[in-house]
Amino acid sequence: MTSATPLPNLAPPEILPAAGPHTPRIEVVASEPLARAFGLPCTLTLEVPAVRFTVGTLLALEVGSIIETAAQQNEDLPLSVNGQLVGVVEIEVVGDNLAVRLAGVA
Repeated sequence: MTSATPLPNLAPPEILPAAGPHTPRIEVVASEPLARAFGLPCTLTLEVPAVRFTVGTLLALEVGSIIETAAQQNEDLPLSVNGQLVGVVEIEVVGDNLAVRLAGVA
């Protein structure tokens, strides 16, 4: 298991009132260069190995479908953002729900 690396302590962007009293525009001033990226959309991908998964299974998927997985509880699985590996997660069962916990940062 990979040890977790703490994320840098970045302050959220400061929101300042617009110049005019009737101007609905909001100006955002980032205190750190990385803070400007907080609102950018990204694609999060979690790769979970499926057992006996076929094209027929894929076409039959609907809301509430259950897929058997080869991953064990607390097994490290890769987590990617925009195609780049950013860390690993562990699958956990919380009550009746399946959840993932960030186990490490790449």
